[in-house]
Amino acid sequence: MSDHSYDSVCPKCGKSMDSYSHNRPYDMVYHSCLNCGFYTENKEKRLNLEGLNQDRLEYYERFPCEKHQEGDPNCKDCKAKSQLKELPTINEEE
Repeated sequence: MSDHSYDSVCPKCGKSMDSYSHNRPYDMVYHSCLNCGFYTENKEKRLNLEGLNQDRLEYYERFPCEKHQEGDPNCKDCKAKSQLKELPTINEEE
């Protein structure tokens, strides 16, 4: 099942709102309240290099590699994984 519509409760006015969900190519949910006008939408964006490196650094701090778990908090593998010199190329045609 990839698409479905359903009723949900508007968090702003408490009345019924229309909701729509689909999961191709990834999970997205839209909401629209016909009573008060509240709506949600998904936006695709991309982090800049600084933001991506910061997120990667925080990720590897939360989920350390095996060397970290063995007691080496400064392993070169994680430092290399966490800092990119340029943004990876992605396919933006879809």
